[in-house]
Amino acid sequence: MTKQKKHKLLYPPRYPRGDPRNYERMQAGGNLSRMIKRYGKLAGKEARVAVRK
Repeated sequence: MTKQKKHKLLYPPRYPRGDPRNYERMQAGGNLSRMIKRYGKLAGKEARVAVRK
């Protein structure tokens, strides 16, 4: 088996390792990227607002 690179975080954690606040950011980032892929440029600020709520 070839050595695999670790998945690079889309949003590097702002807080120390294992801090619960990191997960919130990652979750929002994942949803946002999925929305952008789905709706293209249509989902701009509207998507970001919807994701935060």
